[in-house]
Amino acid sequence: AHDHSPSFPISTQLRTELSTSVVNYVISEQATNIVLGLPLHKDGSDRTEQHHREFGQLLLQEVRKRCGTNISITLWDERYTSKEAATRIKAEAIAPKSRIPSASDLETELDADAACIILEDYYKEFGEESEVIVLEDEGWEGNVRKFMSGIWNCKRNKGWI
Repeated sequence: AHDHSPSFPISTQLRTELSTSVVNYVISEQATNIVLGLPLHKDGSDRTEQHHREFGQLLLQEVRKRCGTNISITLWDERYTSKEAATRIKAEAIAPKSRIPSASDLETELDADAACIILEDYYKEFGEESEVIVLEDEGWEGNVRKFMSGIWNCKRNKGWI
């Protein structure tokens, strides 16, 4: 989504509350994968001093504690998703008999549409360029999981499965 990243880290309490809410939702939807947007510069370099990766680690700790090891968390490049979302919203707004979002609704709608675009791109690319979050204490098991995920993606892309 567009850059709402604070110039300072979000408080630990707020991150903990957010991760708890996300895991509650994951449980209610029986999700098996969480995709987090990763804001990058145009050249692909990081622009957030690890805030998103740190939150991914905190979220994965909560996932492991409450759901075990069957749920993965991946980071996905979210460059240009806000621009694409804005284009979609404008196109919908000029369509006949369409509702024009109010200024207060626009930001929420923009974030929601950008999140949808992140997921669309992730699934369209089979998550191939994603960065899998692994806890440091998962050691070799986490590395094996990353490796097997890479093999699975390769086989699927070559049509072997």
